[in-house]
Amino acid sequence: MSPRVRLATIAAAGAAVVAIAPASAATSYSTHLTLSKKAPAFHGKIFSPGGSLCKNHRTIGMYKTRPGKDKLLGSTTSHHGKWFVDHPNFPSGEYYAKAKVGGSAALGIKCRATKSRIVVVD
Repeated sequence: MSPRVRLATIAAAGAAVVAIAPASAATSYSTHLTLSKKAPAFHGKIFSPGGSLCKNHRTIGMYKTRPGKDKLLGSTTSHHGKWFVDHPNFPSGEYYAKAKVGGSAALGIKCRATKSRIVVVD
């Protein structure tokens, strides 16, 4: 391989690495999840400075606290920043919601996982 061809190959490989690097660097956004005490039970909103990618289509689980591992009562997907878990029979206790990591790998946006405050149902 001639020095000229070798130099052109190294330059092309270097340009490819530089072009790929910005796409792999994800921007990370915080999120805030609310859980309402008002009827209907188990609904709330999700907020984020990351915009609609962090608010829409996030998987949200509804949990009841208990000794050991908390019990998952149901899960849903947020739409337009709002969510609702239908659970017809809920006893007294402490409940919270948890949203998984979201975002778009193709757009380089990552939305952090979050947890709501605990709400007590009498």
